[in-house]
Parts: sequence; C-alpha cells; structure tokens
Amino acid sequence: MKFAAVQTSVALLAYLTNPDDNKNIFNPFSADFFKVRVGNSRYDTTFGVGAILRFFTTVAFAERLSASNRYVKENRKEIILRFIQSKEAPVLNLMMTLYSGRDFVGQPVGRLQAVGNAMTMMFLNDAYDAYKNDGLASGIAALFASGVGVGVQSYPPSPTAETQTLKDKLAQKQYKQNWDDLTQVQQKNIRKGETSIAESELKAKKARSGMPYIESEEQRSSGLEIKDKLSKNVQSALTEYAISTEIKRTIGDKFYLNEERYTNYKKLSTANIEKKVSALLKSNWWKNTPNAEHRADRLSKEVTAAKAEARIGLEKNKGLKTTSSSTLW
Repeated sequence: MKFAAVQTSVALLAYLTNPDDNKNIFNPFSADFFKVRVGNSRYDTTFGVGAILRFFTTVAFAERLSASNRYVKENRKEIILRFIQSKEAPVLNLMMTLYSGRDFVGQPVGRLQAVGNAMTMMFLNDAYDAYKNDGLASGIAALFASGVGVGVQSYPPSPTAETQTLKDKLAQKQYKQNWDDLTQVQQKNIRKGETSIAESELKAKKARSGMPYIESEEQRSSGLEIKDKLSKNVQSALTEYAISTEIKRTIGDKFYLNEERYTNYKKLSTANIEKKVSALLKSNWWKNTPNAEHRADRLSKEVTAAKAEARIGLEKNKGLKTTSSSTLW
C-alpha cells in the first residue's frame, strides 16, 4: 500500500506540474503509464510494476493507446510476444532482434546498432539517449536515475504523433474539439488555410514507408474482430475461400474515423456481412455452383457490398456526426 501511495503521489505531482507531457500518466493503455515524462525522456519510478499492469490491461482489452493518442486494437498474441521479448536476457533479446530486424517495441533497428546497444552498459545507453534528445542536463539526470534502478527511456515524438498534435491544436483553435471528432467538412475547412497539415502528413508518410506493418496492424485486427462475431457457417465459408473482412479506418479523402465512428462502422459491417453471406449460403445459386473460383468471387462481392452499405449506414444512424446543414460526404 505504501509503495502504491508513493507512486500515485509522484505521478500526481508530475501531472500537476507538467500536464501536457504527463497527460497519459494515469492511462493503463498508454506506454507512458506511471512514467514521469520530462521533455522526450520518461522515468519509470515503479521499477517495472507499471509496465506489468499495462501489459495485463492491454491483453485483457486487446487495445492500446498509440503515440498519436488513438486507441487501436491489437492482437493478444503479439502483445504477449513483445512483452516476453522485452523481459528476456540480453543475449536472447539480441538474437531475436538480429533475426527479426526489429526491437521489442516493433521498431526497425539495424543489426550493427543492435549489437552496439547490447554491448553498451544499459544505464550509459539510457543517459546517451536522454542527452541526444533533451540535452546535457537530461543526460546527467538519466545517468543518475538509471544508476539507482529507475528505468529511463528517451525518444522524440514520431512524425505521425507530431502531425496529430498539429491537427488537434488547429481543431481546438477553430472548433474547440480534437481533430478526430470533427466532421469531414470541418476538417476540409481547416486544411484550406493550413498548408502545414499537408506538409506534416507527407513527412509522416515518408517515415512510415519502411514500416507498413504499422498501417496494416489495426486493419488486420478489425478483420479478426468482425470475423469472431459472425456465425460459424459464415466464418467457415470466409475462411475456406480466403475472403477478408478487414476494414480501413480512413474513408474518402483522408477522413479518419474516431473510435466511436470506427466502432459503429465495424458493427454495421459485421451485421451486413452476416446477413448477405448467410443468404448466399442458403441460396440455390450456392447449392448449384460447386466451382470454387466462382464461389470465392461471389463471396468477395457480397462482403464488399456489405462494407459499402455500412459506410452509407454510418451517416443514417448518426455514427458520423455533422454540424448545421452541412453534409459529411
């Protein structure tokens, strides 16, 4: 109890003194959970307990908070494997990094860099990262903190996170809402007068070009989530003919669906796919068409139509909110 009280007090003090940097310190879905953030450096005063609590939370809900402050679904198996790798002995961790070309958080890392990191004493590496990202004072602080067992991580915000921060700032200034909560019309209005958004998005896109798994991760998870809620017969047919149920979070011209809208999109897609595919499996056409290629083609068309109807249905059930008389599309 005393340990929990001390950690809560430290986290609360950090939040009150620097709410912008420590806005996610009490969020168990965030990588910054119970980590005191100063600039680009994070200090884990819980000696790893916070990371364990976050691990169980993300596994339980199969969800995490991304660097751009968006909740994204994750595969539980991948969460567990990443956590195991992060806790492995240095030699085994190095072997896995060399084999996959990625560190335990999934970031690409060069093989020479991985070997160099493994050969450097951990606290010296932490201090160097803090110095590189936040200056000499931060490097010295990280050296002492890491030396007494406090976990230190230092890294700059990703271009994607910087883009989201810019969008939220502009959206709050004009509409008093975050970017993802705006309608498509409102987003377009902001874009017209702010060329900085397009420039920032291009920078983020270039940074992600070598990491396609980041963009496809949530899309894959959406497919699994939808498929799990379908009836057994529909699941079997989609699996047998390799038909994907994945859906993207972006609709139209860069319109990103927030969590509420994306959840509605998945619900509508699930209901439509269940209805259309069930009807197809019971139809005389299906019974009289044994050709696998023809069946797969028809199934694919039905699923595509179901997703299209879901997109249209979003506005009808107010899953996509509009303001005044302006239309979303």
